[in-house]
Amino acid sequence: MRDTQIISFRPRLQFDSESSNNIESFQNNTLRPILKLQQPVTIGLLYSNKHFLQNIKLIDQDNMSDLHEFLKHFLSKDKNLRNKIIGMIIGMMTSDELKFYLDNESELNKRISSMQTKRYVDTITQGI
Repeated sequence: MRDTQIISFRPRLQFDSESSNNIESFQNNTLRPILKLQQPVTIGLLYSNKHFLQNIKLIDQDNMSDLHEFLKHFLSKDKNLRNKIIGMIIGMMTSDELKFYLDNESELNKRISSMQTKRYVDTITQGI
């Protein structure tokens, strides 16, 4: 019952996954919809971080490259924040998805961090 409810919450995104391997398919069919669903709470978490608010003022937020590097570095340094974000994503997985995630945790954590960084850059540059 829980798995069905969780999937029903997710936005439906269309991807061509015919030529994808298992990791890419999981990224497109599971992670991307979850990241989109969780964007309001993950961006809220980022903006509630006082170190982020202090440091974001020091860079040119209109320069996407600088912003991306800043966020990538910031999330890699702040393990607590990174783990909370990953936890928010894992919490929206079904039982089978969680099993796959645990079998591929290191690779998927890198992908989650990379995709979340991109989503943050897009959100910040759009002024949301």
